Amino acid sequence: MKHVMILGAGIMQIPALEIAREMGWKTFCVDRDSQAPAVGLCDYFLPVDLKDRVGLANAAQAYKEKYGLDGVMTVGTDFSPSVAWIAEKVGLPGIGFQTALDASDKVRMRARFDEAGIASPPYVEMSPEMGPLTPLETLSFPLVVKPVDNMGARGVRRVDSEAELIEAIGKAISYSRSERAIVEEYLEGPEFSLDALVYGGEIEIYGLADRHIFFPPYFIEMGHTIPSDLSEEMREQVCAAFKEGIRALGINNGAAKGDIKFSRGKAWIGEIAARLSGGFMSGWTYPYHAGRSAVKGALQICVGEKPDFSLPEDTRITAERAFISIPGKIKTLENLEKAHNMLMVRDIFILRDEGDRVDFPRNNVEKVGNIIANGKDRERTCAAAEKAARSIIVRLETGDEETARFLNGKDIFPPPAFQSENPLFLEWEEKFGPTDFSSIPFDAIEAVMPVKSVFPEDLTDWQGRSLTDVYKTLAKEYNLGKGKDSQFSYYFWKALVRGSEQGVRWFLDSIKEK
Repeated sequence: MKHVMILGAGIMQIPALEIAREMGWKTFCVDRDSQAPAVGLCDYFLPVDLKDRVGLANAAQAYKEKYGLDGVMTVGTDFSPSVAWIAEKVGLPGIGFQTALDASDKVRMRARFDEAGIASPPYVEMSPEMGPLTPLETLSFPLVVKPVDNMGARGVRRVDSEAELIEAIGKAISYSRSERAIVEEYLEGPEFSLDALVYGGEIEIYGLADRHIFFPPYFIEMGHTIPSDLSEEMREQVCAAFKEGIRALGINNGAAKGDIKFSRGKAWIGEIAARLSGGFMSGWTYPYHAGRSAVKGALQICVGEKPDFSLPEDTRITAERAFISIPGKIKTLENLEKAHNMLMVRDIFILRDEGDRVDFPRNNVEKVGNIIANGKDRERTCAAAEKAARSIIVRLETGDEETARFLNGKDIFPPPAFQSENPLFLEWEEKFGPTDFSSIPFDAIEAVMPVKSVFPEDLTDWQGRSLTDVYKTLAKEYNLGKGKDSQFSYYFWKALVRGSEQGVRWFLDSIKEK
C-alpha cells in the first residue's frame, strides 16, 4: 500500500483521489477549506493553506512518521512549488524547488525559454516601483498583461492603448502574490492546451486540445475539444515546442501542462506549468478521449514508479463547453437533469449554485458550470455539448440592482448578447433610454415586435442561442403578443439585446412579481 499526499481537495482533485482508492492507496489531503468538495474522498484530511509551505512540510513529516509517506502531488492547482518544497524537505520523489518556481513564475519561465532559444512572446516585467509605461520602449501594441504568478486567466487582458495599459497593469499586480505583472506582445492565432508526463527525462504527451477563447479584451475559455483539429505538420511543431519548453525548465520527473499558440508560421509557448491541467482536461476529457489516465500516471511518478506510456488503441472525440451568466444572484438552475440526459453528455459540473452571486466572466473561474460530451463524430459531439449548455436556464433573483444596471447599460464589456445597427432600434435607444424595469405594467408587454423587423434571423448569443428561437420560446412561455411599436416594446428588446433569454426572463419575472 502506498500513501500519497495530495494538495487540494476541490473538484480538480477528485480523479486523483478516486484513482488512488482504486489502486488501494491511502490519501492524505490538505486544503485551506475544510468544506471543499472532495474532502469526503480523502482517507485523511488536514486544513492547511496551500501557500503555507512550512506548515505543509511539517504536516507531511508528521504523517510520514506515523503512517509512512511515499509521494506528494497536485493537479489543477497553481501550487507545484509547494509540492516541490514538501518533496525536498521530507525526502520524496519530485522536481527541485527552483525548477518548480521557474514553472510557476512567468518572468523566470520566460528567462529559461530565452536561454534555450525557445520561441515565446517578447515581454517586460512590471512592479509597483517601475514606471507604468516602460513596456512601450521595447514592445508594440497590442499587448497582453498578466499577473506573474496566478492561474485561471485572473487579471489577464489584452490592451491596445496607453490608457488601457496603465489600468491593466494595476489590476494584474493586484492579482499577483508577489505584486508583479508581465506585459508581453499579443500573438494572433489559435491556442492549444497540452498535458505531459515526464519520467527519467522521457516525455509522453497526454492530450492536445483546441482551446475556444472568447470575449476580448479578456481571454475566456468557453471550452476545449480533444483531439485538436490541427494539421499533422502544425501538430508536430506544437508538440516539439512543448517538449523543448519542458526540457528548458528542467522538469525531469513529474507532469507538465502547456498553453501553446500557433502564430506567424510557428509555435510559441505561452506558458508551461509543472503539473497537470485543470479545466477538466487531465481528469475527464483526455481519459474519455483516449481511455488512459494522465492522473494515474502522475500518481505513479510521484511515488517513483514509471507509468505505462503505451499508446491508446482507440480514441473518441470529447468536447467541454461552459455556460455563463449575466450579473446577478442565482435563484434557480433549471433543466440540469434534461441536459445531463441528452445524447453523448457525460458530465455536468456546477461551479455556482443557487444563492451565489454571478457576473459575466472576466476570467476562467467566473463561469457557472461546464458540460462534457463524448462521441465518435467531432461535429456531432461538439454540437451535443453546446446544445446541453444552451438548454440550462440560470434564472436570477428579481429586483437585483446589478442585473438592472447591466440590462440598462451601454458598456463595451460585457458585450451585448445581440447587436444591431437597425435605425429603429437606435431610435428607440435615443428616445426611451434607461428605465426602472419594475415600473412597467406587465400587460403592456403584449406590444412586442416581430423579430425580423429589427434583427437578422441568424444572430446568436454567447451560448449560440438563435435570437429567433429565444424570442419564440419566450413569447410562448409568457404569452406575449405581436402588437404595434411602443415604448414597452423597446424595454422588452433592450433586455433581450443585452441579456438574451436570461435577461428577458429576469425582466418579465420582475414586472410580473411587483
